[in-house]
Amino acid sequence: MHAWEDTRYKRFLKGPEDFQVDELLEPGFASTFRRKGGTVERAREGRFALCLLEKRERTTDEVLRELASQLQLPLARIGCAGMKDKHALTRQHLTIPGVGPEDLQRVTLRQASLRFVGWTDRWLEKGRIAGNRFTIRLHGIPSPGQAKERLRQAEQEGFPNLFGPQRFGERNADVGRLYLQGKLEEAAQLARGKTNKHLVKFYINAYQSLLFNLAVEDYARKGGKPLLQEVQLPGFRAAPARHPLDRDMWARARQDGIRADSFQITPLMLSCAGAGRAAYVRPADAEARGTRPLVLQFSLPSGSYATSLLQELLR
Repeated sequence: MHAWEDTRYKRFLKGPEDFQVDELLEPGFASTFRRKGGTVERAREGRFALCLLEKRERTTDEVLRELASQLQLPLARIGCAGMKDKHALTRQHLTIPGVGPEDLQRVTLRQASLRFVGWTDRWLEKGRIAGNRFTIRLHGIPSPGQAKERLRQAEQEGFPNLFGPQRFGERNADVGRLYLQGKLEEAAQLARGKTNKHLVKFYINAYQSLLFNLAVEDYARKGGKPLLQEVQLPGFRAAPARHPLDRDMWARARQDGIRADSFQITPLMLSCAGAGRAAYVRPADAEARGTRPLVLQFSLPSGSYATSLLQELLR
């Protein structure tokens, strides 16, 4: 079993309140200013209502679809930085055009609530946040002292920045591999007909993530020193492979018959670039209190998974 497939941490969680996620906006995101005469002052309104969505035991996508229906807006017009865990209590921001506090007060969501925060002229894009703050309560873990020490060590040195199991589902990476191999019909069958451009990119991103995880896991297993710099995931027009991890990922792709031009799928008029990602990452402002339960608090940058840190603490 690979490290990111280890979900033993779930046995130490009793409910969604034991895994809480608070999204951290970039500084100044909510500030909207207007020029008035010779001065600049904070505006009372902006192009978008900035809202805080709290949900539990539901996916972000489910709630956004329900919200869009109630507001009679296309789903694509609601700005959201990313999906949050389903089996958790999560708080994240949304930007919504053409609505005000009164409109939002009439919204009623199942197992979720929406609160107006302020105004902004910036649309919230995927990944454009400072990070996430996690509060996790672990009940009955066998070695709380060891987990505390490993959290301290991770804050100092970093831990493998693996993509979590949420990224892969049952077969997402397998579908992505088939698309990149040019086996479009097989890929569509494995995806059970779910093949719009957005989903195809999602499947290919899952395959890129798998290459990253395999390379970083192997690097860590062989005793490699924590590597906080970015490495380049394989993709279309990716930068030349400079680090051994870059070369490792490309070697794995070539074993699957995949080259750089494979990431441009002409029949679908689609291409996928290779993003940069830190091989290791440090949790910030980490705290560990108590033993029964053990309460952990820490912040991670956007795109990093708390589940990967938990796997490291409980291994």
